Amino acid sequence: MKFFFPCLLLCLCGTTLTAQQALALLEASPAEISSTKAAALPEDRFLPAFPAGTTLQQFLATEVDYPELAVDYAIEGTVVLEVEVDASGKVKYLRTVRPLFAPLDEAAVAAVKKMPRLLPAVEKGRAVTRKMIIPFKFSLR
Repeated sequence: MKFFFPCLLLCLCGTTLTAQQALALLEASPAEISSTKAAALPEDRFLPAFPAGTTLQQFLATEVDYPELAVDYAIEGTVVLEVEVDASGKVKYLRTVRPLFAPLDEAAVAAVKKMPRLLPAVEKGRAVTRKMIIPFKFSLR
């Protein structure tokens, strides 16, 4: 019976553990087993995430240059981009969903192209391709 429980646990987890981890489960209490199960499975992440140290909003705020032409004409508003991030974290597809003014659209696209590789979305323990909508609010105030 001692051998059956860890094997059943491994089947239910849907993950593989090393032999040392399986032997440790034989002698572990139920509380220790549940913490090992939680640590063995990666956490699902619905959307791609920005690497540690900063957020996507902070990065884009520093990287977006307000075009002189838009400043001269006092154009403000929001540009909405659709971005597809593949399983490796690279931006594979980029399109303008809601354009505003060509120089502002280009500034938003240029900022997204400067982004470092993102942490991909994770579904059931596997990296997956996901689309994100990124709004860029341009304001002169």
